[in-house]
Amino acid sequence: MANNNEAYKQNQLQSTGAIEIAPQVIENIAAATALQSEGVRAIKRANKTIQDVFQRDAGVILYQNDLNEMVLDMSVELYFGSAVIAVAQNIQTQVIDQVKFMTDITIDVVNVHVTNLSMEKTSK
Repeated sequence: MANNNEAYKQNQLQSTGAIEIAPQVIENIAAATALQSEGVRAIKRANKTIQDVFQRDAGVILYQNDLNEMVLDMSVELYFGSAVIAVAQNIQTQVIDQVKFMTDITIDVVNVHVTNLSMEKTSK
């Protein structure tokens, strides 16, 4: 598993210098993208444990798994009445596309954890 503080490096143009992208940047891109999806109310951490106190408070965590794949775990709260599977699949494809577009980094897996359904009425 990759260290969460490790920056992801792009060294395509060595004559002009290296580009480093912190994992938090990718997590923020993913969170902003998910929040723009219809039916998403919030990004939230699923559980509050003692371990969570020492980690970032975002509901998006980027890591590298045992197969050297880039994985994003996201915890989202949806509005009641949303098509849960459709919204989650939309989040997966949009996050992969947006991270690739903005950073040229390929996310292999996006795990969407629906942690709550909000009963608040949406204003249309």
